[in-house]
Amino acid sequence: MNQDVLTYLCRSYYLKQHPVLQEKLAYKENYCLALAYFVRKYYTGSDMFAFSMLEHYCRSLLGVDYVPTVFTPLDESEIRPAIGKVAALKIKRFKLFTYRFVFMTDCLFLCAFSDEDTAKKILHELKALFNTRYHRRLEVLFSALYHGSPLEKGMDNAAELVSFWIREQKFFELPIKTVLVTATMSAGKSTLINAIVGKRLMRTAQEACTGHICRLYNKPFEDGENAIKTTQLIFDADADTLLASENIGDCQIASGFRTFLDVQNRVCIVDTPGVNSAINRSHGITAKEALRDCQYDLLVYVLNANQLGTDDEISYLKYIVANTPKEKVVFVLNKTDTFKKTEDSIEESIQGVKDDLVQLGYESPVVFPISAYFALLIKLRLSNIQLDEDEGDELAHYIKKYSKPEYDLTRYYDASYENASDDILAQMSIRCGLYGLENILFGE
Repeated sequence: MNQDVLTYLCRSYYLKQHPVLQEKLAYKENYCLALAYFVRKYYTGSDMFAFSMLEHYCRSLLGVDYVPTVFTPLDESEIRPAIGKVAALKIKRFKLFTYRFVFMTDCLFLCAFSDEDTAKKILHELKALFNTRYHRRLEVLFSALYHGSPLEKGMDNAAELVSFWIREQKFFELPIKTVLVTATMSAGKSTLINAIVGKRLMRTAQEACTGHICRLYNKPFEDGENAIKTTQLIFDADADTLLASENIGDCQIASGFRTFLDVQNRVCIVDTPGVNSAINRSHGITAKEALRDCQYDLLVYVLNANQLGTDDEISYLKYIVANTPKEKVVFVLNKTDTFKKTEDSIEESIQGVKDDLVQLGYESPVVFPISAYFALLIKLRLSNIQLDEDEGDELAHYIKKYSKPEYDLTRYYDASYENASDDILAQMSIRCGLYGLENILFGE
Protein backbone atom coordinates (compact mmCIF):
# COMPACT_ATOMS: atom_id res chain seq x y z
CA MET A 1 0.00 0.00 0.00
CA ASN A 2 1.12 3.56 -0.70
CA GLN A 3 3.05 5.01 2.26
CA ASP A 4 0.90 8.17 2.39
CA VAL A 5 -2.25 6.06 2.51
CA LEU A 6 -0.80 4.05 5.40
CA THR A 7 -0.04 7.25 7.28
CA TYR A 8 -3.74 8.11 7.29
CA LEU A 9 -5.07 4.60 7.84
CA CYS A 10 -2.77 3.81 10.77
CA ARG A 11 -3.12 7.04 12.73
CA SER A 12 -4.13 7.00 16.36
CA TYR A 13 -6.67 9.59 17.46
CA TYR A 14 -7.18 11.07 20.91
CA LEU A 15 -10.87 11.62 20.22
CA LYS A 16 -12.11 9.56 23.16
CA GLN A 17 -10.27 12.02 25.44
CA HIS A 18 -10.82 15.09 23.26
CA PRO A 19 -11.35 18.15 25.51
CA VAL A 20 -14.22 19.47 23.35
CA LEU A 21 -16.32 16.42 24.27
CA GLN A 22 -17.31 18.14 27.51
CA GLU A 23 -18.80 21.14 25.71
CA LYS A 24 -22.40 21.72 24.71
CA LEU A 25 -23.70 20.43 21.38
CA ALA A 26 -23.94 23.90 19.81
CA TYR A 27 -20.25 24.57 20.49
CA LYS A 28 -19.20 21.17 19.13
CA GLU A 29 -21.26 21.71 15.97
CA ASN A 30 -19.55 25.06 15.37
CA TYR A 31 -16.16 23.47 16.08
CA CYS A 32 -16.80 20.76 13.47
CA LEU A 33 -18.03 23.30 10.93
CA ALA A 34 -14.81 25.28 11.33
CA LEU A 35 -12.74 22.10 10.97
CA ALA A 36 -14.67 21.19 7.83
CA TYR A 37 -13.85 24.57 6.30
CA PHE A 38 -10.10 23.98 6.63
CA VAL A 39 -10.26 20.34 5.56
CA ARG A 40 -12.13 21.23 2.37
CA LYS A 41 -9.79 24.12 1.62
CA TYR A 42 -6.38 22.68 2.43
CA TYR A 43 -6.53 18.91 2.43
CA THR A 44 -4.03 17.62 -0.14
CA GLY A 45 -4.79 13.87 -0.02
CA SER A 46 -7.45 11.62 -1.45
CA ASP A 47 -11.09 12.70 -1.18
CA MET A 48 -11.73 9.32 0.48
CA PHE A 49 -9.48 10.32 3.37
CA ALA A 50 -10.71 13.91 3.51
CA PHE A 51 -14.34 12.91 3.90
CA SER A 52 -13.72 9.87 6.10
CA MET A 53 -11.43 11.60 8.60
CA LEU A 54 -13.70 14.62 8.88
CA GLU A 55 -16.73 12.39 9.37
CA HIS A 56 -14.85 10.39 12.01
CA TYR A 57 -14.08 13.58 13.94
CA CYS A 58 -17.65 14.81 13.70
CA ARG A 59 -19.18 11.48 14.70
CA SER A 60 -16.80 11.21 17.65
CA LEU A 61 -17.48 14.74 18.91
CA LEU A 62 -21.20 14.97 18.07
CA GLY A 63 -22.32 11.36 18.51
CA VAL A 64 -22.85 8.31 16.34
CA ASP A 65 -26.18 9.63 15.03
CA TYR A 66 -24.45 12.59 13.39
CA VAL A 67 -25.38 12.88 9.69
CA PRO A 68 -22.82 14.90 7.70
CA THR A 69 -25.37 16.10 5.16
CA VAL A 70 -27.14 18.27 7.78
CA PHE A 71 -24.27 20.78 7.65
CA THR A 72 -23.85 23.35 4.91
CA PRO A 73 -20.14 24.09 4.39
CA LEU A 74 -18.93 27.48 5.60
CA ASP A 75 -17.69 29.99 3.04
CA GLU A 76 -14.98 32.64 3.38
CA SER A 77 -17.36 35.17 4.91
CA GLU A 78 -18.56 32.77 7.59
CA ILE A 79 -15.29 31.39 8.90
CA ARG A 80 -14.31 34.45 10.97
CA PRO A 81 -17.40 34.44 13.22
CA ALA A 82 -17.14 30.63 13.48
CA ILE A 83 -13.52 30.85 14.60
CA GLY A 84 -14.52 33.57 17.04
CA LYS A 85 -16.89 31.14 18.71
CA VAL A 86 -14.28 28.36 18.70
CA ALA A 87 -11.71 30.62 20.39
CA ALA A 88 -14.13 32.17 22.89
CA LEU A 89 -12.95 32.23 26.49
CA LYS A 90 -14.16 29.41 28.75
CA ILE A 91 -14.03 28.95 32.49
CA LYS A 92 -12.82 25.69 33.97
CA ARG A 93 -11.94 25.23 37.63
CA PHE A 94 -12.07 29.01 38.07
CA LYS A 95 -9.52 29.55 35.29
CA LEU A 96 -9.96 31.12 31.86
CA PHE A 97 -8.93 29.10 28.80
CA THR A 98 -9.74 28.63 25.11
CA TYR A 99 -9.57 25.77 22.63
CA ARG A 100 -7.38 27.78 20.27
CA PHE A 101 -4.40 25.42 20.48
CA VAL A 102 -6.63 22.36 20.30
CA PHE A 103 -8.33 23.63 17.16
CA MET A 104 -5.07 24.53 15.43
CA THR A 105 -3.61 21.10 16.24
CA ASP A 106 -6.72 19.35 14.93
CA CYS A 107 -6.59 21.38 11.71
CA LEU A 108 -2.96 20.53 11.10
CA PHE A 109 -3.44 16.88 12.06
CA LEU A 110 -6.30 16.44 9.60
CA CYS A 111 -4.98 18.56 6.75
CA ALA A 112 -1.20 18.62 6.86
CA PHE A 113 0.31 16.14 9.30
CA SER A 114 3.15 15.30 6.87
CA ASP A 115 3.02 18.48 4.78
CA GLU A 116 4.71 21.44 6.46
CA ASP A 117 4.24 23.71 3.43
CA THR A 118 0.46 23.33 3.60
CA ALA A 119 0.65 23.64 7.38
CA LYS A 120 2.32 27.04 7.01
CA LYS A 121 -0.58 28.24 4.86
CA ILE A 122 -3.05 27.10 7.53
CA LEU A 123 -1.02 28.84 10.22
CA HIS A 124 -1.01 32.03 8.16
CA GLU A 125 -4.80 31.97 7.80
CA LEU A 126 -5.34 31.17 11.47
CA LYS A 127 -3.14 34.09 12.47
CA ALA A 128 -5.28 36.33 10.27
CA LEU A 129 -8.38 35.07 12.11
CA PHE A 130 -6.98 35.31 15.66
CA ASN A 131 -6.04 38.45 17.53
CA THR A 132 -2.40 39.51 16.99
CA ARG A 133 -1.54 38.98 20.66
CA TYR A 134 -1.89 35.21 20.11
CA HIS A 135 0.26 35.02 17.00
CA ARG A 136 3.57 34.31 18.71
CA ARG A 137 2.20 31.40 20.70
CA LEU A 138 0.60 29.94 17.58
CA GLU A 139 4.07 30.00 16.02
CA VAL A 140 5.53 28.36 19.14
CA LEU A 141 2.95 25.58 18.90
CA PHE A 142 3.65 25.16 15.19
CA SER A 143 7.39 24.84 15.87
CA ALA A 144 6.74 22.32 18.65
CA LEU A 145 4.63 20.16 16.33
CA TYR A 146 6.85 20.20 13.26
CA HIS A 147 10.32 20.68 14.77
CA GLY A 148 10.08 19.39 18.34
CA SER A 149 10.77 22.79 19.88
CA PRO A 150 9.79 23.35 23.52
CA LEU A 151 6.55 25.04 24.50
CA GLU A 152 6.56 28.26 26.45
CA LYS A 153 5.53 28.72 30.05
CA GLY A 154 1.77 28.99 30.29
CA MET A 155 1.14 26.61 27.37
CA ASP A 156 0.61 23.56 29.55
CA ASN A 157 -2.79 22.91 27.97
CA ALA A 158 -1.01 22.19 24.67
CA ALA A 159 1.56 19.77 26.13
CA GLU A 160 -0.57 16.65 25.78
CA LEU A 161 -1.47 17.53 22.17
CA VAL A 162 2.18 17.95 21.28
CA SER A 163 3.04 14.68 23.05
CA PHE A 164 0.47 12.77 20.96
CA TRP A 165 1.70 14.43 17.78
CA ILE A 166 5.39 13.70 18.36
CA ARG A 167 4.62 10.10 19.29
CA GLU A 168 2.81 9.63 15.98
CA GLN A 169 5.49 11.49 14.04
CA LYS A 170 8.24 9.20 15.37
CA PHE A 171 6.11 6.11 14.73
CA PHE A 172 5.72 6.88 11.03
CA GLU A 173 9.46 7.33 10.65
CA LEU A 174 9.99 3.67 11.63
CA PRO A 175 10.36 0.81 9.13
CA ILE A 176 7.55 -1.72 8.79
CA LYS A 177 8.23 -5.32 9.79
CA THR A 178 5.99 -7.62 7.77
CA VAL A 179 4.95 -11.05 9.05
CA LEU A 180 3.02 -13.31 6.67
CA VAL A 181 0.92 -16.01 8.38
CA THR A 182 -0.12 -19.10 6.45
CA ALA A 183 -1.56 -22.56 7.14
CA THR A 184 -3.87 -25.24 5.94
CA MET A 185 -7.51 -25.01 7.02
CA SER A 186 -8.48 -25.12 10.71
CA ALA A 187 -4.93 -24.82 12.02
CA GLY A 188 -6.02 -21.88 14.17
CA LYS A 189 -4.31 -19.25 12.05
CA SER A 190 -6.93 -16.54 12.63
CA THR A 191 -7.07 -17.31 16.35
CA LEU A 192 -3.31 -16.96 16.52
CA ILE A 193 -3.45 -13.57 14.79
CA ASN A 194 -6.19 -12.42 17.16
CA ALA A 195 -4.05 -13.56 20.10
CA ILE A 196 -1.02 -11.64 18.85
CA VAL A 197 -3.08 -8.48 18.26
CA GLY A 198 -5.07 -9.01 21.48
CA LYS A 199 -8.44 -8.44 19.81
CA ARG A 200 -11.08 -10.34 17.85
CA LEU A 201 -10.27 -8.79 14.48
CA MET A 202 -10.32 -11.95 12.36
CA ARG A 203 -13.21 -14.39 12.09
CA THR A 204 -12.56 -17.83 13.57
CA ALA A 205 -14.46 -21.04 12.83
CA GLN A 206 -13.93 -24.67 11.99
CA GLU A 207 -14.64 -24.09 8.31
CA ALA A 208 -12.83 -21.96 5.75
CA CYS A 209 -12.95 -18.33 6.85
CA THR A 210 -10.50 -16.00 5.21
CA GLY A 211 -10.90 -15.96 1.42
CA HIS A 212 -8.78 -12.92 0.69
CA ILE A 213 -5.56 -11.24 1.75
CA CYS A 214 -5.94 -9.05 4.82
CA ARG A 215 -3.14 -6.84 6.14
CA LEU A 216 -3.27 -5.81 9.79
CA TYR A 217 -1.18 -2.80 10.82
CA ASN A 218 -0.40 -1.56 14.31
CA LYS A 219 -1.10 2.03 15.33
CA PRO A 220 1.21 4.37 17.28
CA PHE A 221 -0.89 3.76 20.41
CA GLU A 222 -4.23 2.29 21.44
CA ASP A 223 -7.06 4.71 20.71
CA GLY A 224 -9.97 2.27 20.95
CA GLU A 225 -10.67 2.48 17.21
CA ASN A 226 -10.25 0.00 14.36
CA ALA A 227 -9.74 1.50 10.91
CA ILE A 228 -10.48 -0.55 7.81
CA LYS A 229 -10.02 0.08 4.12
CA THR A 230 -11.82 -2.00 1.51
CA THR A 231 -13.93 -0.34 -1.17
CA GLN A 232 -14.54 2.36 1.41
CA LEU A 233 -12.67 3.73 4.41
CA ILE A 234 -13.99 3.53 7.99
CA PHE A 235 -12.01 4.83 10.96
CA ASP A 236 -14.26 3.40 13.67
CA ALA A 237 -15.24 -0.01 12.31
CA ASP A 238 -17.28 -2.23 14.62
CA ALA A 239 -16.98 -6.02 14.91
CA ASP A 240 -19.66 -6.71 12.28
CA THR A 241 -17.90 -4.47 9.76
CA LEU A 242 -14.58 -6.19 10.37
CA LEU A 243 -16.07 -9.65 9.91
CA ALA A 244 -18.02 -8.63 6.81
CA SER A 245 -14.82 -7.30 5.22
CA GLU A 246 -13.59 -10.85 4.64
CA ASN A 247 -16.34 -11.30 2.06
CA ILE A 248 -15.55 -8.09 0.18
CA GLY A 249 -11.99 -8.65 -1.00
CA ASP A 250 -8.48 -7.71 0.02
CA CYS A 251 -8.53 -5.33 2.96
CA GLN A 252 -6.31 -3.39 5.31
CA ILE A 253 -7.05 -3.03 9.03
CA ALA A 254 -5.24 -0.74 11.47
CA SER A 255 -5.58 -1.11 15.22
CA GLY A 256 -3.61 -0.74 18.43
CA PHE A 257 -1.82 -4.04 19.07
CA ARG A 258 -2.07 -5.22 22.68
CA THR A 259 1.28 -6.95 23.03
CA PHE A 260 3.32 -7.90 26.08
CA LEU A 261 6.42 -6.48 24.45
CA ASP A 262 6.98 -2.78 23.95
CA VAL A 263 7.01 -3.12 20.16
CA GLN A 264 9.58 -0.67 18.78
CA ASN A 265 8.72 -0.93 15.11
CA ARG A 266 5.72 -0.74 12.85
CA VAL A 267 4.20 -4.13 12.13
CA CYS A 268 2.14 -5.57 9.33
CA ILE A 269 0.61 -9.02 9.75
CA VAL A 270 -0.53 -10.52 6.45
CA ASP A 271 -3.38 -13.00 6.86
CA THR A 272 -3.80 -15.48 4.02
CA PRO A 273 -6.52 -18.05 3.17
CA GLY A 274 -6.18 -21.70 4.11
CA VAL A 275 -4.70 -23.48 1.12
CA ASN A 276 -6.70 -26.72 1.11
CA SER A 277 -10.35 -25.72 0.96
CA ALA A 278 -12.22 -28.34 -1.07
CA ILE A 279 -15.07 -25.89 -1.73
CA ASN A 280 -13.05 -22.76 -2.51
CA ARG A 281 -10.08 -23.80 -4.62
CA SER A 282 -9.26 -20.14 -5.25
CA HIS A 283 -8.21 -19.80 -1.59
CA GLY A 284 -5.12 -21.93 -2.17
CA ILE A 285 -4.20 -19.98 -5.28
CA THR A 286 -4.52 -16.68 -3.38
CA ALA A 287 -2.38 -17.94 -0.50
CA LYS A 288 0.38 -19.20 -2.78
CA GLU A 289 0.39 -15.98 -4.79
CA ALA A 290 0.80 -14.01 -1.55
CA LEU A 291 3.63 -16.27 -0.42
CA ARG A 292 5.36 -15.84 -3.77
CA ASP A 293 4.70 -12.14 -4.42
CA CYS A 294 4.51 -10.37 -1.04
CA GLN A 295 7.54 -8.75 0.51
CA TYR A 296 7.84 -10.05 4.07
CA ASP A 297 10.43 -10.39 6.79
CA LEU A 298 9.04 -13.54 8.40
CA LEU A 299 6.70 -16.30 7.30
CA VAL A 300 4.82 -17.96 10.17
CA TYR A 301 3.58 -21.41 9.25
CA VAL A 302 0.88 -22.62 11.68
CA LEU A 303 0.59 -26.36 12.25
CA ASN A 304 -2.47 -28.01 13.77
CA ALA A 305 -1.24 -30.31 16.54
CA ASN A 306 -4.23 -32.59 15.88
CA GLN A 307 -3.63 -32.99 12.14
CA LEU A 308 0.08 -33.44 11.63
CA GLY A 309 1.55 -35.05 8.54
CA THR A 310 -1.52 -34.92 6.29
CA ASP A 311 -1.07 -35.04 2.52
CA ASP A 312 -2.29 -31.44 2.20
CA GLU A 313 0.21 -30.32 4.83
CA ILE A 314 3.17 -32.07 3.20
CA SER A 315 2.20 -30.77 -0.25
CA TYR A 316 2.02 -27.17 0.97
CA LEU A 317 5.27 -27.45 2.94
CA LYS A 318 7.00 -28.63 -0.23
CA TYR A 319 5.70 -25.52 -2.00
CA ILE A 320 7.05 -23.32 0.80
CA VAL A 321 10.46 -25.01 0.64
CA ALA A 322 10.60 -24.27 -3.06
CA ASN A 323 9.39 -20.67 -2.88
CA THR A 324 10.51 -19.18 0.45
CA PRO A 325 14.00 -18.59 1.89
CA LYS A 326 14.35 -21.09 4.72
CA GLU A 327 15.79 -18.50 7.12
CA LYS A 328 12.53 -16.53 6.95
CA VAL A 329 10.24 -19.38 8.02
CA VAL A 330 9.00 -19.82 11.59
CA PHE A 331 6.99 -22.97 12.45
CA VAL A 332 4.32 -22.73 15.14
CA LEU A 333 2.64 -25.84 16.56
CA ASN A 334 -0.81 -24.70 17.65
CA LYS A 335 -3.60 -26.27 19.73
CA THR A 336 -1.39 -27.77 22.41
CA ASP A 337 -4.34 -27.14 24.74
CA THR A 338 -6.08 -30.16 23.17
CA PHE A 339 -3.35 -32.55 24.31
CA LYS A 340 -4.05 -35.03 27.10
CA LYS A 341 -1.30 -36.01 29.46
CA THR A 342 -1.96 -39.74 29.20
CA GLU A 343 -2.30 -39.80 25.40
CA ASP A 344 -0.16 -37.04 23.89
CA SER A 345 3.34 -35.66 24.19
CA ILE A 346 4.18 -32.10 23.16
CA GLU A 347 7.87 -32.97 22.97
CA GLU A 348 7.30 -36.03 20.77
CA SER A 349 4.93 -34.08 18.49
CA ILE A 350 7.53 -31.35 18.01
CA GLN A 351 10.21 -33.93 17.26
CA GLY A 352 7.92 -35.61 14.72
CA VAL A 353 7.35 -32.30 12.95
CA LYS A 354 11.09 -31.62 12.93
CA ASP A 355 11.77 -35.03 11.38
CA ASP A 356 9.26 -34.31 8.60
CA LEU A 357 10.79 -30.88 7.98
CA VAL A 358 14.29 -32.33 7.76
CA GLN A 359 13.08 -34.73 5.08
CA LEU A 360 11.65 -31.75 3.19
CA GLY A 361 14.98 -29.93 3.20
CA TYR A 362 15.20 -27.98 6.46
CA GLU A 363 18.52 -28.78 8.14
CA SER A 364 17.80 -27.63 11.71
CA PRO A 365 14.14 -26.59 11.90
CA VAL A 366 12.82 -24.98 15.07
CA VAL A 367 9.18 -25.50 16.05
CA PHE A 368 7.50 -23.27 18.62
CA PRO A 369 4.46 -24.70 20.46
CA ILE A 370 1.56 -22.51 21.57
CA SER A 371 -2.07 -22.49 22.56
CA ALA A 372 -3.42 -19.59 20.51
CA TYR A 373 -6.89 -19.88 22.00
CA PHE A 374 -5.66 -19.79 25.58
CA ALA A 375 -3.40 -16.86 24.63
CA LEU A 376 -6.37 -14.97 23.18
CA LEU A 377 -8.46 -15.53 26.31
CA ILE A 378 -5.57 -14.21 28.41
CA LYS A 379 -5.22 -11.08 26.28
CA LEU A 380 -8.97 -10.41 26.36
CA ARG A 381 -9.16 -10.80 30.13
CA LEU A 382 -6.11 -8.57 30.65
CA SER A 383 -7.80 -5.94 28.45
CA ASN A 384 -11.01 -6.18 30.54
CA ILE A 385 -12.95 -7.59 27.58
CA GLN A 386 -16.02 -9.47 28.72
CA LEU A 387 -15.77 -13.25 28.25
CA ASP A 388 -18.91 -15.32 27.92
CA GLU A 389 -19.63 -18.09 30.41
CA ASP A 390 -18.01 -20.84 28.35
CA GLU A 391 -14.89 -18.75 27.71
CA GLY A 392 -14.60 -17.98 31.42
CA ASP A 393 -14.80 -21.68 32.25
CA GLU A 394 -12.24 -22.54 29.56
CA LEU A 395 -9.86 -19.86 30.80
CA ALA A 396 -10.01 -21.30 34.33
CA HIS A 397 -9.47 -24.82 32.93
CA TYR A 398 -6.42 -23.79 30.89
CA ILE A 399 -4.88 -21.92 33.82
CA LYS A 400 -5.03 -25.15 35.81
CA LYS A 401 -3.75 -27.19 32.87
CA TYR A 402 -0.80 -24.97 31.97
CA SER A 403 0.24 -24.74 35.61
CA LYS A 404 1.41 -28.36 35.27
CA PRO A 405 5.09 -28.91 34.33
CA GLU A 406 4.36 -30.93 31.19
CA TYR A 407 2.40 -28.02 29.67
CA ASP A 408 4.97 -25.34 30.48
CA LEU A 409 6.14 -24.29 27.00
CA THR A 410 8.84 -21.88 28.13
CA ARG A 411 11.58 -24.48 27.57
CA TYR A 412 10.91 -24.34 23.83
CA TYR A 413 11.64 -20.60 23.60
CA ASP A 414 14.90 -18.73 23.97
CA ALA A 415 13.49 -15.69 25.74
CA SER A 416 14.24 -13.75 28.92
CA TYR A 417 11.54 -13.68 31.57
CA GLU A 418 13.46 -11.75 34.23
CA ASN A 419 11.11 -8.77 34.24
CA ALA A 420 7.91 -10.77 33.92
CA SER A 421 5.07 -9.97 36.30
CA ASP A 422 4.05 -12.40 39.02
CA ASP A 423 0.42 -11.93 38.03
CA ILE A 424 -1.15 -15.30 37.19
CA LEU A 425 -2.32 -14.23 33.72
CA ALA A 426 1.09 -12.79 32.88
CA GLN A 427 2.68 -16.07 33.98
CA MET A 428 0.21 -18.04 31.87
CA SER A 429 1.03 -15.90 28.82
CA ILE A 430 4.60 -17.12 29.22
CA ARG A 431 3.73 -20.78 29.85
CA CYS A 432 1.33 -21.01 26.88
CA GLY A 433 4.00 -19.74 24.47
CA LEU A 434 2.56 -16.33 23.63
CA TYR A 435 5.27 -14.21 25.25
CA GLY A 436 8.03 -16.24 23.63
CA LEU A 437 6.41 -16.03 20.20
CA GLU A 438 6.01 -12.25 20.50
CA ASN A 439 9.76 -12.06 21.17
CA ILE A 440 10.39 -13.94 17.92
CA LEU A 441 7.96 -11.86 15.86
CA PHE A 442 8.63 -8.40 17.25
CA GLY A 443 12.03 -8.61 18.95
CA GLU A 444 15.19 -7.29 17.39
